[in-house]
Amino acid sequence: LTIFMDYNKLLQELKQKHFPELKNREIILKNRDQKNFMTAYPLNNYIYYNESIMKKCNPKARDAALIHELYHKLQFGRMSFLKRALIRIFYKFSPKLRIKIEREAHTETVKRGFGKGTILLNAYVKQRVSPEVWKNEFSKLHLSDKEIRRLMAKDF
Repeated sequence: LTIFMDYNKLLQELKQKHFPELKNREIILKNRDQKNFMTAYPLNNYIYYNESIMKKCNPKARDAALIHELYHKLQFGRMSFLKRALIRIFYKFSPKLRIKIEREAHTETVKRGFGKGTILLNAYVKQRVSPEVWKNEFSKLHLSDKEIRRLMAKDF
């Protein structure tokens, strides 16, 4: 027995509940064969995901990832078209900018009540990449479990 999961419906529910700022913005989850778990680009209304990776993910980590990507849509929506176009280019070539954008999205994910899911998401990402890639790249983009727990202790 396979249980069909409507990820788009889940995305819309999370958007409605946690992102009132996005209520007039259409955001669609789109499955595609990609190496990354989830990706949101600044110039369209899609959040792309890899379904086979999604199916193996803990539901709390999955929801934290969706909240994280929804926050990116909010981030990008606050920018002018020109800035969004430039961000798309500079994100790829500026590690400093990439770290700033990703850590802000992780912080907001925790602030919106998805701290435990963010810890689980870190663990999931960590198991999917080599220790070197985690240490040299991904650990800089993600909050540490200690940083997440510190944020969770704050009252927002």
